[in-house]
Amino acid sequence: SAESYKNADGVSATTACCMCKAAAPATNTPPPPPPPPTPPLNPPPATPPGPAPGGSCQDDASWQDKDGDGCAQYQQSWCGSAEYYKNADGVSANTACCMCKA
Repeated sequence: SAESYKNADGVSATTACCMCKAAAPATNTPPPPPPPPTPPLNPPPATPPGPAPGGSCQDDASWQDKDGDGCAQYQQSWCGSAEYYKNADGVSANTACCMCKA
């Protein structure tokens, strides 16, 4: 039966296919919940960019984004999407690189 061929999410053709729903016996099983909403690609920065205390700024020389780019590779035009490229620690160029703090 279609129920024995469920996908990885546990959804069978009887649930997903209109033709199969009409042919299947009625059940009291509710449909699965909808997937969670997709987060925006450019969320606002967690920490507002700005100069370091004392008015000076130093790049975090050890920081790299999720693609392995460090502050030296960043261009001003990349800063707007820096939050999308946070590293595994959740740190973006907006926090680590002076160019993106301006």
